[in-house]
Amino acid sequence: MKLNKLFSQRAAVVIARSCKIYGAIVFRKAFYIFLGSMLVACAGFNRSVSDIDTSDTLAALPAAYIPPAQKIDDASLDIVAAGYKDALALISDQTMQEDILRRLAMIELRYAEGKQAKASQSTMASVYANAIATYNMLIDTQQYRKDNDKLLYPLAKAYELSGDMPAALKTFDRLVKEFPESMYFSEAQFRRGEILFSDADYNAASTAYHAIVLRNLRDESLDDHQPSSFLTNAYYMWGWSEFKLENHDQALRAFVVVLDEYTQKAIAGYATRSSDELLQDTFRVMALSFSYTNGADSIAQLLDEINERPYANRLFAELGDLYLKKKRFRDSAAVFDRFVTRYPASPLAPTFHQRQIDAFTAGRFPEEVREQKRRFASNYAVDGDYWVAAKQDTREFIRSKLHIYIDELARYHHSVAQKAKGKRD
Repeated sequence: MKLNKLFSQRAAVVIARSCKIYGAIVFRKAFYIFLGSMLVACAGFNRSVSDIDTSDTLAALPAAYIPPAQKIDDASLDIVAAGYKDALALISDQTMQEDILRRLAMIELRYAEGKQAKASQSTMASVYANAIATYNMLIDTQQYRKDNDKLLYPLAKAYELSGDMPAALKTFDRLVKEFPESMYFSEAQFRRGEILFSDADYNAASTAYHAIVLRNLRDESLDDHQPSSFLTNAYYMWGWSEFKLENHDQALRAFVVVLDEYTQKAIAGYATRSSDELLQDTFRVMALSFSYTNGADSIAQLLDEINERPYANRLFAELGDLYLKKKRFRDSAAVFDRFVTRYPASPLAPTFHQRQIDAFTAGRFPEEVREQKRRFASNYAVDGDYWVAAKQDTREFIRSKLHIYIDELARYHHSVAQKAKGKRD
């Protein structure tokens, strides 16, 4: 630790002297190398002072690079902060002074995040108080800078982590309004959407999530759009916001994008547990939307408009199951029947037909049960058109049901005939 601190002090002196000798531009390059080396040294890399190039030639300096942020302990943060403060005391370049102050603010935020796990909800605000005050001070004193989105974003994050959601929302609002081209724009809109959705301001939440979608559509031609998982979540929450507003048509179209994205991932073998859970939730909320509109007709209308999808069976299945849970047995049977009618040649047609029979059975509609068993025997008769085209596993399923249904129907008709004969006698 002493070596690291000594290095930080000496590095600060070296880059300050470089500034005087070679000018501010070279100094800035040296300074960023210093920042990078400090973070590397304190992040646990096995690198000693002797490993560092101490050449006096500026040509030997590597390209300016700041490594990605890594988790470091408070003691290491102290070393980094000390190095920044040493450099701050030795330089006169205003821009670099401001950049150092921004780095010190980042350290304040890191300190607070480290203490968060041990803090109670009531003391959370005090944990982030210093970081919040520092960022607000920097924003006030550096108003002329064009990159203050880099201050507003961590400030909003600090407010959010401290539990001050109104202040976080206000800061995110300012960021997206004043810096519409910021690299943080989409993420800030997403955080706005989450806060607004939590506050039941679904209209504003929808606008925030939709802004992410619009930004992505704009940037697609530039190959600069959001990562698919981030954009998929935006579509998902946009759909939920529209669902809450009872704009079911718009909600369904947003959810279709989520399902399409999942389908592509599944085909490519990239589906994850979290995406599986998102998929399940999407099907469930879509089933609710269909149930609030025209049921199976709404599914058919959607598919007619967007063209067939490989997950169409899931749309019908989820709605049918939803009706079944609500004991709307006829409605459930109608949904399963709609699938069979729409996709008579589907390998899943016999399964959906069976689910229709099960729905009528659960609702205790014996006449409808017998009618659908007769229809099943007719549609999937051995050596019929469907049977000839079916694969072996589908045939096995059909055969297991035909064996039961043909026997039941035969006994039923025999009983009816016996009763009719008894009446004649």
